[in-house]
Amino acid sequence: MKQPDEVLVERIYQAYPKHIAKKNALRAIRNACKDKSTIEAAGEMPTENFLLIAASDYCEYCESVKKDKKYIPLPATWFNGARWEDEDFVEWRQKQNCYQ
Repeated sequence: MKQPDEVLVERIYQAYPKHIAKKNALRAIRNACKDKSTIEAAGEMPTENFLLIAASDYCEYCESVKKDKKYIPLPATWFNGARWEDEDFVEWRQKQNCYQ
């Protein structure tokens, strides 16, 4: 399995709305890029692009619902837990006509 593009991994981290524990976050992003369920969710799209869109959408979601920063999960938690599949976020994305 090919290694994720490090430039995109960094961009994914920067797109996420909280920047804490960067080393753990980057490791979680790399692992998510290689995860079978992420690959399946991405479909034809490269997993790095899928995660970049998901992180960007999550940032927009947090702003739109005025989510307090203390309630935004650490990036490693979000990527390790495939939190782009969380019901409230998925519903918001559907209403916004975001990529699924």
